Amino acid sequence: MAAKKQLLLDRLGGEEALELAVDKFYEKNITEEELAKYFEGVDMKKLRAHQFKFMKLAFTSIPEGTDIVGMLERVHGRLFDMGLNEKHFDLVAGNLVATLQELGVDPSVVDDAVAVVGPLRGVFEDQAKKRVEEAKKRVEAAEKPKPANRAAKKQLLLDCLGGEAALELAVDKFYEKNVADEEIAKFFEGVDMKKLRGHQLEFMKLAFTNVPKGADVVGMLEKAHCRLFDMGLNEKHFDVVVGNLVAALQELGVASNLIDDAVAVVAPLRIVFEDQAKARVESAA
Repeated sequence: MAAKKQLLLDRLGGEEALELAVDKFYEKNITEEELAKYFEGVDMKKLRAHQFKFMKLAFTSIPEGTDIVGMLERVHGRLFDMGLNEKHFDLVAGNLVATLQELGVDPSVVDDAVAVVGPLRGVFEDQAKKRVEEAKKRVEAAEKPKPANRAAKKQLLLDCLGGEAALELAVDKFYEKNVADEEIAKFFEGVDMKKLRGHQLEFMKLAFTNVPKGADVVGMLEKAHCRLFDMGLNEKHFDVVVGNLVAALQELGVASNLIDDAVAVVAPLRIVFEDQAKARVESAA
């Protein structure tokens, strides 16, 4: 097996060819819509260097006793917390294959490279499942009888969802679904998704605790979404977004009664989208 992997690096063209492959590989990764957020704020020069060393090791001979699984878990810990999973691994592996193919690497060599990295998929699957289970436990631990007071009920809702950490994970999953939804994807083109996630997290924290008396939520939504309303955003798109929120919470194992409470908080905002869409139609007539 060691001899085969040593041969693999040679068949790829040696270290110089591998370095070129790593560069092209990351060009694809950072431009991949579903992966881009994981590279935001990352020192790409340093990351490429680490990846080069890892591939050089993987395609030659990994020292006996090396804890590859533990190494991946430590290196990607923050990314797993952000929602990195086996589907993202598949995209990365696909980009590696495409890179080697574009560089004219023999198909048998490409297959051998995939055979080396393929078994690592299980690490990403296991870590994603672990995060989901942890979120479920936080929700279960936080569940309490619902108080009658509305403000207290919404404060409890954030707690029952698992607190800010769980809400942040939910927002990440929520936007993964939104940007991949063909009915609403155009509204996210050219948008700073990191900044948008931050704004959405703050809004949901507010909505699921206690909106200050006198806060002009309608005016805030109209101002924040003005450009999108001009692009045709309407109540049907709102329904799609709410559906994605429900799906994200379900995937995180949130109890159905808590999902109903979350929908009850955001559902009244639908009229804003309906009214703004009508206003655009009337002004265009």
